Amino acid sequence: MVFASEAIKPEIKNKNMTAQIHKILSRHATLSEAVATAKIDLSYNEPLALRDLAYADKKYNITAAYVTEQNGEKNVHYELTCDIKLLNKYTPFHSCIDNSLFSRVEITESEIMISKPMLPRSPKARAMIGQIGWTVTTR
Repeated sequence: MVFASEAIKPEIKNKNMTAQIHKILSRHATLSEAVATAKIDLSYNEPLALRDLAYADKKYNITAAYVTEQNGEKNVHYELTCDIKLLNKYTPFHSCIDNSLFSRVEITESEIMISKPMLPRSPKARAMIGQIGWTVTTR
């Protein structure tokens, strides 16, 4: 299933566009399942990490979680829906608030493609993103 607008698919795959490509190794219904499958190291404070994962699974509107691989490194990415569709990367024991630009995301059955940052994080841009139905990320 593809979540981004079909209208942007050719643009993301354009040879002149810089994109990060993450190979999808598996898809999961919850963030907890994906983290367990990827064997993400939670040993720093496993009880806290498990509590936070359970909270995210229950409270966030996560539509899918992915175990991904890029340059030999396994990661977990997850999609959630609020006023827009977002793709986040799970990093235990880390949180960050930033004001970086949005990047467009294309998700296929086998890969996640993230374009170079290009859209401002503004109410006007969020409204446009939501109306078009793009999935975006700041990573």
